[in-house]
Amino acid sequence: MGGTWWKLRELLGEGVAVPRLFVKGRYVGGVEEVVELNESGRLGELLDSAGVGRGVGRRECEGCGGARFVPCLGCSGSCKAVDKDGSGVVRCGLCNENGLVHCPLCHPR
Repeated sequence: MGGTWWKLRELLGEGVAVPRLFVKGRYVGGVEEVVELNESGRLGELLDSAGVGRGVGRRECEGCGGARFVPCLGCSGSCKAVDKDGSGVVRCGLCNENGLVHCPLCHPR
């Protein structure tokens, strides 16, 4: 199982938070745990028992599919942007720490 986490870390680079799954405020796990739950079939059971099964929730939005967040258009979800004077790379000020912004279609400002 160690391969999944390392592959993800290799793709994202150092200093980037590895995704973690929370279901209704309860911590389920990181990449390794979620992959293991999915492969064993327990992830679907957990989501169904929490009432978060497929087709449940805010599925009506065509922009985000009900997730309410989309990748940042300013940095494409990388959380990195070029400094205003062009001298280097800085943290993108438009998105959250995961490189996401509220969906402009279902969560307008």
